[in-house]
Amino acid sequence: CESDDYWDPNYLEEKIKIINNYANPNIIINDLDVFGDRERCARFQRIIDNRYVKYSKLKNRISVKDFRNLNYIMTFSCCMVKKSELLKCNFLDVPRRSNLDWWLWRQLCFNNSIWYVDKKLTHWYMHDSYKQHENNDEAAQQKALINQSDKLLKKQHPFCYYVKS
Repeated sequence: CESDDYWDPNYLEEKIKIINNYANPNIIINDLDVFGDRERCARFQRIIDNRYVKYSKLKNRISVKDFRNLNYIMTFSCCMVKKSELLKCNFLDVPRRSNLDWWLWRQLCFNNSIWYVDKKLTHWYMHDSYKQHENNDEAAQQKALINQSDKLLKKQHPFCYYVKS
């Protein structure tokens, strides 16, 4: 849990239910509640709702290709990952430091399904550091991140990686 976020008292209990009821759930995420700056909360809640509607349609079958254009895991605080899977990840060749999380999720999704708990178990604090000003430069940097991470993933998994552009 990140330092300015907090978990619902049932967070671990709900995640343990998934672990006990399903074979090999290496990644478990949950829905989010946002708090803090009202304007940012409203904006991020719409983004979160849209992503989780899409996610629920994928029925825990989200893949590295799904993460190509959209980061489905908005904060580390809502995600539980098996340590053995984290140890397989490349933390040295991060295509863009500000998107370490997205690079991590893309690697983890290569061989894992993500299990989703449809409950607001994480309370995510919205503050000034989340200001986003999308512009052409930011969009170009994002496209470069995806292209560079695709190249790294293809290098790591040369016989089975395919991304349809």
